[in-house]
Amino acid sequence: MVSKFAIAIVAGAVVMIALVLFPGFDQSPERNRLDLEYSKQFLTRSVNGSLFASNAQLLVIRDDGSATYTNITGPAIEEKSFTIGSEELKSLRGLILETGFMQIPVSELPQQEGLANFTKYTIRAQADTDAKTISWTESDSIGETAPALIYAIRDPLEGIIAKNG
Repeated sequence: MVSKFAIAIVAGAVVMIALVLFPGFDQSPERNRLDLEYSKQFLTRSVNGSLFASNAQLLVIRDDGSATYTNITGPAIEEKSFTIGSEELKSLRGLILETGFMQIPVSELPQQEGLANFTKYTIRAQADTDAKTISWTESDSIGETAPALIYAIRDPLEGIIAKNG
């Protein structure tokens, strides 16, 4: 007859093996929902000082990987829908949620006054219960003006546009 002690040892070993093979089986996955919007406007200041956009681009990426790219040039509107790969989506999620982007204290970075031609960028991230929008401007004469973290997020978004736009 098998002793209760032997049964307890075998049962404990089975539980330990299960924990090693399936470490997260007793936990729900901790994953934040994330929706992203990235926009870029090419702005020109007219003689009377008003601004107009010669071109505007909008990239929207949903949590499920579905994406839409819209390019507006004058009266022409071009829109494309596509899907972001899971690795690319995972990388974007990490850049937004794990690098401190959501904790950047400002939402509008200072811009240089009097620029005639410049580009305005906006990144908007919506996580489960947190949202962050950061806008900044650049011109050829002043170059990059945002913190490096912003460019670490912008550059892959530009790559997605180049690949799918």
